Amino acid sequence: MSLKTIIGAHELNELLQGDGIVIFDCRFELKDPNEGRRQYHESHVAGAHYAHLDQDLSGPILPRETGRHPLPDPIKLMKWL
Repeated sequence: MSLKTIIGAHELNELLQGDGIVIFDCRFELKDPNEGRRQYHESHVAGAHYAHLDQDLSGPILPRETGRHPLPDPIKLMKWL
């Protein structure tokens, strides 16, 4: 199976018929960090999980050491996933 970065709805639907596919909805709005979760609750791909950029996909922000969304600890992210 060849993988592409972006796929269409029909291809996603075909993939979801098999096992081993997990979908994460990562919508996020910098001006309103809760907007992505609101949109997810309004409509999302069936079975998708919400991944919040600040809470789930970023590590702690350390002033003068990290940027806005530093990479999370790999072990913590793996456990969360």
